[in-house]
Amino acid sequence: MDAAGAALSAALLGAYGSLSEEHIVGHSDVAPGRKTDPGASFDWPRFRALVKECLAVSS
Repeated sequence: MDAAGAALSAALLGAYGSLSEEHIVGHSDVAPGRKTDPGASFDWPRFRALVKECLAVSS
């Protein structure tokens, strides 16, 4: 899990009010069949928790 990726996601959520956490998806969600990352083993709940932590610190 990448804390820098979570921090970047939090910064983008903070900068663009039209974005929400539901807008954070993987390539596999945007281009199914062509892209497979981040993969089935990616821990989305943990990543979203890291994003929330970053948002809490920045507010």
